Amino acid sequence: MVRKQAWLTLRAKIDEQTAEPILLGKLRNHFEERFRYGEGGVPRVWKPEDDIDGAFKTAKDEVFLHRCGLITVSHILDSGAGALIFSHEL
Repeated sequence: MVRKQAWLTLRAKIDEQTAEPILLGKLRNHFEERFRYGEGGVPRVWKPEDDIDGAFKTAKDEVFLHRCGLITVSHILDSGAGALIFSHEL
């Protein structure tokens, strides 16, 4: 009974953290960190010869990959596969 309550509590926390406004904020922050800051977390100073479009595309692609990982975790939980994996423990 305690394990079941623990899994229900975990699921509630995951649902809270994957709510659309929270998730969009995390993705926006992830993008801004990649686009605004260079290696070592130093703010970028853009010059006319810099490849801003390339930096934008790289940051966007990294956010897309990050998003795919979040969607995969969410899909596993929504599909019930998580319940199948841990059902013997409940």
